[in-house]
Amino acid sequence: MKFDDDGRLTPALDAKLFDSLIEGIARQLLLPVRTTGKPPLGTRASSDEVWSAVLTANPTLTGKLARAAKQEQSRPASTPAERPSEDVHPTSTSENPLEAPRSSGAPRRTLTAKVDSFFESLACPIPDERLRMLTTEISQINHGKFPTAATFLVRALVEQTLRHCIRTKNLWSALQQELDGKAGGKQRDADPKLAELIKFCIRHEREMFTERNIKKVLEQWQARDNIFCNIVVHAEWLKANRSSLEQIASYVRPFIQKVFDGQALTP
Repeated sequence: MKFDDDGRLTPALDAKLFDSLIEGIARQLLLPVRTTGKPPLGTRASSDEVWSAVLTANPTLTGKLARAAKQEQSRPASTPAERPSEDVHPTSTSENPLEAPRSSGAPRRTLTAKVDSFFESLACPIPDERLRMLTTEISQINHGKFPTAATFLVRALVEQTLRHCIRTKNLWSALQQELDGKAGGKQRDADPKLAELIKFCIRHEREMFTERNIKKVLEQWQARDNIFCNIVVHAEWLKANRSSLEQIASYVRPFIQKVFDGQALTP
């Protein structure tokens, strides 16, 4: 995979084939099956198991990948003489800091910096395999073309980020104790739900987070967007859409980025 001058992902594969592969991965790991109510594969599945399941579910991808590999092998390797040369100088008289330096006679080339509309530039430096996988997929998915799969990814990313925050602050046992107390001795799900994670983080925001605005972010998700994502995931009458996803990303992305950068949690 490569990135263009605007920082957008430009995979070596055909765009439609690449999107089909990302959709296939999302279906295996995120979309529940009607019979079980769970995704076909769990988070402990190996990359080989996921890849095999994606190709088994959509056999046409095998042939398309083979043709793409053959085309890549038959493509002549570029030589230094064939590559377009760019004359770059360390200094420039341009008043625009985003304008690339140019030599005399060279065409003017302007670099444009684009703001994310979704999670395009999100990167996860945290050594958490689940978080890194979700970050990679959500930064590469075409959320306008696959809004349902993108909704699953947003919900999963928020949940996994909150799990990371609670565990990092050594509050996981406190969460379990609170849930046991609410259950009143009755049997409950061993794995906390996203709504329970959000409520816990809101109650403990002063000991967990450095900024009070993070509580507002969680309250907004709790009041509206958690319901939206749940309905998209579990119901059939509400369709995901680009505008709703971009609105959610506008306030969720900065929070998650602060967590990834180590700025959100208290020392």
